[in-house]
Amino acid sequence: MPTKDSLRSADGRRRTTTRRRVLNMAATVAAIAPLAALSARGTAQASPRTPATAPLRIRTAILVPRFCGDATADWYSTALLQLRELGIGTKVVALLPEPTAPGIDETVAAIAKAVGDDPHEIAQTILIGHSVGSRALLAYLSRYGAQRTFAGLLSVAGWFTVDNVISYPALVPWVNIDLKFASIASAAGPITVLLSDNDPFTADWRANAADWLGKLGAAVHIAHGAGHYMTTSPGPVLDTIRVASLRTMAR
Repeated sequence: MPTKDSLRSADGRRRTTTRRRVLNMAATVAAIAPLAALSARGTAQASPRTPATAPLRIRTAILVPRFCGDATADWYSTALLQLRELGIGTKVVALLPEPTAPGIDETVAAIAKAVGDDPHEIAQTILIGHSVGSRALLAYLSRYGAQRTFAGLLSVAGWFTVDNVISYPALVPWVNIDLKFASIASAAGPITVLLSDNDPFTADWRANAADWLGKLGAAVHIAHGAGHYMTTSPGPVLDTIRVASLRTMAR
């Protein structure tokens, strides 16, 4: 039968062990916290601190182009090349049946095929949509979001409505599509939106930003003079993916 002295010794050892566990947990949090804080501060600060050789949890990037765009348009080629150099596999999902007349059902089915059903791979996949490509990804997540969680969604010049949409009849179904925002928000992972203060297709960038924030809780970044992001420079896109990579490492 244990004596009082032995009970005191055992209690002391338990307290010492508990203190060690608390200190170890504190050290772990301290190591992770800078990564989380860095991702929260934004892309401009995160980019220089992420070397090309850093281990990434994001393994795949799936890109859906803008209206009339294909894999060679705008910043896509450069971004895809640099992502592959970072060790991130890339897939481009074309707007179907054709880029100038994208159908919702056809394009969403193509996205579903590119994504697949492996939850482990999905958790390491970031979705990138440009303009109507972003809308297509929202439609996909609305339909297939149950039981899925992606590493993140990046919307470049994404919109909920288009100015003078009558001039773009092929986009009318995309504007009017019924979306399940709860499904989208639960499946997309962190949502980042890159907008411009002079987008020729969505002039009211404040209302657009408010929609992204209010409906999906997105982190919205407004650039000055970036138009519809139809340049050859992928800088903001790559910066955002680097931050998303840090975020997944900190999970």
